[in-house]
Amino acid sequence: SLTILAGGNVGIGTDSPSYTTHIKGTTAWNTTYNNFSNDLFLENTSSGAGTGNFGGSIGFSGSGTEPTNKRVVIAAVQTGSDQDECGLAFFTHPSLAGSTDVVEAMRIDASGNVGIGTSSPNRKVTLADSVNGYNLGLQQTSAYNSGNQSGIVFSAPYNTGGSVTDLASIRGGKENATDGDFGGKLGFYTRTNAGSDTERMRIDSSGNVGIGTSSPTSALTTNVTA
Repeated sequence: SLTILAGGNVGIGTDSPSYTTHIKGTTAWNTTYNNFSNDLFLENTSSGAGTGNFGGSIGFSGSGTEPTNKRVVIAAVQTGSDQDECGLAFFTHPSLAGSTDVVEAMRIDASGNVGIGTSSPNRKVTLADSVNGYNLGLQQTSAYNSGNQSGIVFSAPYNTGGSVTDLASIRGGKENATDGDFGGKLGFYTRTNAGSDTERMRIDSSGNVGIGTSSPTSALTTNVTA
């Protein structure tokens, strides 16, 4: 059923739409390819089958005075040689000139690989950037002190049942509690069986390396017990 209220809200499947367009489905969604359970389905076959060709899409305008110009787009895209190998492409408009094309910023391919800055990700997450320097940023937003860190953790299954746990990590953060002092440290952590994640090596803000100590006093300080 289709309902158009006096205020302009359009309801599909509902006679009391709460939004400009309100679609109410009645069939539970599932993953079966030919089960028509989607609440909204976009079809566009004009490009035909082919690697890199786009299917259904949705475009978003900006908030300025050019409401019909697309500024962000999400589109289905064939990411393999078979037309059934489909993913999603995300486009943004990085230029100040309104007449320039949108540019693909991120892609999820048919296998679930995510590419940022590339349309051909070959890992679960691939970052591609022409900038010579930082390509990934991790930021700690808690109130400053010497214990707050950002990092990356490495996890894996540890038994035949497939249970997953954290095994090691690399963490970077502020090495002191002094207001305005942004000296940083980098710590490397591992864990023993049934133990907790423990710092094994540290590089302090001076570049000193400590193995078995978090307070290196020279270029290389070791405190390792057998």
